[in-house]
Amino acid sequence: MTAQNQDEYNEHYNALVEQHNREKVKSLSLQKQKDERLAKRDLIGGFMLELSKRKELLAEFDDNLWVSIFDKTTVFHAGRAAFTFKDGTKIEV
Repeated sequence: MTAQNQDEYNEHYNALVEQHNREKVKSLSLQKQKDERLAKRDLIGGFMLELSKRKELLAEFDDNLWVSIFDKTTVFHAGRAAFTFKDGTKIEV
């Protein structure tokens, strides 16, 4: 059995730890993207379900359809407002 150089071992070990940490960060980022896309898919599915229930084109405001896509309104000074939809889209007026 041959003795292993401790400095070489530590250098190799530290390189592997760094590689593992980079891959872990990448994996967490990809998982977050996947979760966001699945949530968006569910949102679009709910919106499409609401639309599929319609027998005619929308002629007036529909509460159920609005609730299926709308998240919140933020009101700022000087009368500005921002509408945030469930997919993250923001419209400022």
